[in-house]
Amino acid sequence: MHWDSEGRLVFKKSTDFLTTPFHGKNDITQEVLQMAQMSGIGDEYMLDKKDALGPEYKTGSTLPDSNIYIWAHGNIFMDKIGAGDEVKTPAQTLEALIWLGLKSTHSGTIVVWSCWSASEKGFCPALAKECYSRGYRSLTVTGSKLVTGSLINGFPTVRDTMKGQTRAAKKEDVGEYLPTGN
Repeated sequence: MHWDSEGRLVFKKSTDFLTTPFHGKNDITQEVLQMAQMSGIGDEYMLDKKDALGPEYKTGSTLPDSNIYIWAHGNIFMDKIGAGDEVKTPAQTLEALIWLGLKSTHSGTIVVWSCWSASEKGFCPALAKECYSRGYRSLTVTGSKLVTGSLINGFPTVRDTMKGQTRAAKKEDVGEYLPTGN
């Protein structure tokens, strides 16, 4: 993941990718498209079609620190993510990433930017376990410990409900999981 000098999470336009496993007419797809447009994220960093990660990625020439941001809705009590009336399990989400071209040798980070995705019973721990069961050993799965916001000026945001404010996400707001068999 990329952090600036103030400890804020940064979407790095030169190496990071943005996607959602929910393509079509729904609130998340529209939100992702709007964020990309407002943040100046080019089409080449939007993953929305088969093998979108491209031939360079397949040959391993993609930068090893690339992050794949998955945008969705989350729930603190569920290991699923959603958009509208549709939900995806960790297995379905990994299938969507594989369809996009994710290789088992990927050594970057999958950033699940949905509310509470990094909670103990949330989506990220379950996705990391699914990755391990499918042979992914080098990547990291991260997500938010709080309610998520939007992507503003390249900064993924969180909603600090105790203070009633939206702000750039910081390291303490993010949980990290490595693929393990546990």
